[in-house]
Amino acid sequence: FPSHDMRGSEFGHNAKMGQLMRKSVANLLSLAKDYRVSSRMSQAMSRIKNLDFTSPRGDRKVWIGLASDEGKQALRGFDFNLNSPFNSVFKSQYVLDTTTGAVSISTFNPGTNLSLPQGATHASFSVAVASVDFELGNYGTTYSPKENFALADGSLDLTLTPSG
Repeated sequence: FPSHDMRGSEFGHNAKMGQLMRKSVANLLSLAKDYRVSSRMSQAMSRIKNLDFTSPRGDRKVWIGLASDEGKQALRGFDFNLNSPFNSVFKSQYVLDTTTGAVSISTFNPGTNLSLPQGATHASFSVAVASVDFELGNYGTTYSPKENFALADGSLDLTLTPSG
């Protein structure tokens, strides 16, 4: 049963790495109502682990696969809430400064660039930036202050900068 042991070992590794990633954004995940995020994250971790071409099968690691451009691409655009996908709610361009974690949104019009529940009058944005070390099993997450605004037509320029 050696091949079964190898698959089991890697499956456990994928689940643990997915759990670490989810823990890094747990405060935000509690707001989402997507109960399949755990399995979808484990699947993403499995795809990334499969990009570890240096370790023998059964001992492949997510952090080695993540070192490749293809591994990083596997997490880009991962949606933590498929019940309200980001691109279906937020319909504007933004720029992420990968050094500071700041997100800039220029000429944002809440009346046309957001899909919101009927009757909503205000909204707020906040940015979370997580640094996850899969090899050491730790993470750090910083949040920007909330930016509250009315849902009136008009243009806003927003910059959300995580502190800490």
